[in-house]
Amino acid sequence: MKKIITICLFISLSGCAALSYNSRIGMGEEEFKKTHFGASLYSFSEGKSVYKINLTDGGKQFYYFQDGKLIGMETIERVPDVVIQHKKEDSQ
Repeated sequence: MKKIITICLFISLSGCAALSYNSRIGMGEEEFKKTHFGASLYSFSEGKSVYKINLTDGGKQFYYFQDGKLIGMETIERVPDVVIQHKKEDSQ
């Protein structure tokens, strides 16, 4: 039974890896939209468009297109809302 659970766990984890996005500079915007299901149009102006993908850890990936071709990518990591610091009090 343990072997079956281990195999199922391995398959499910490797299935998540298959969802990783494969992008390359110069790829077409239509090809990008077909292969990046979670992408949403973030910004659009004359000849330029930006797509955004929300990551599971709260970060974001941005893909920049000009004239239908990918010209850049950027990943922004999530910044914590609150940082807690513990101060050591002086003992006298």
